[in-house]
Amino acid sequence: GWYCRAIPNGKENGWRYSQKVIYICAFLRKKRWLCGDERRENMISIIMPVYNVEKYVDRAIRSVLAQTYQDYELLLIDNGSTDRSGEICDRWQGKTRKIIVTHLEKPGVSEARNWGLQHASGEYVCFVDSDDCVTENYLKALHDAIEEYQADVVKCDLAHDYGKGVQWRPSAETELLDRAGAIAHVLRTDTSMCDRLY
Repeated sequence: GWYCRAIPNGKENGWRYSQKVIYICAFLRKKRWLCGDERRENMISIIMPVYNVEKYVDRAIRSVLAQTYQDYELLLIDNGSTDRSGEICDRWQGKTRKIIVTHLEKPGVSEARNWGLQHASGEYVCFVDSDDCVTENYLKALHDAIEEYQADVVKCDLAHDYGKGVQWRPSAETELLDRAGAIAHVLRTDTSMCDRLY
């Protein structure tokens, strides 16, 4: 799974890192693209599609619940799991009101994400995959950045865990991109969605 982090100029495992957040002030103006009615100001809706990840989903949920930024909801969308993933989601829903669980009969990550967008209550939206983990200041750093720069999208670092621990590399300084720069960046980098706040 992927690990997302947002670490403001601190140290981790003896290395010094700069927070790399890419502010993309292009695309669509101020979240009007979201479906639904009223959005709760400053709330973040975290959309997590779940499919046959019983070994990982508990860890992913725990990483979200450990956030220092507390104005969020976590939408767990079980899209046809045949293992215990759905049961694990239901168990978590019984522990906190921050979690909303639904079970879709038609499997597919796109259907799950679309359901999440249609039912999100937050002003902002991010996507975290059910085999991912996020650092505890993930939401706070992204929220602070999107507010400070009045951007439409912000992006942070991520790293892959191959089972031997996560190795973070020093990242670039913060960038502010216009529409053309943002599109070029998206086209030349990975297509993971878990490192962005919309």
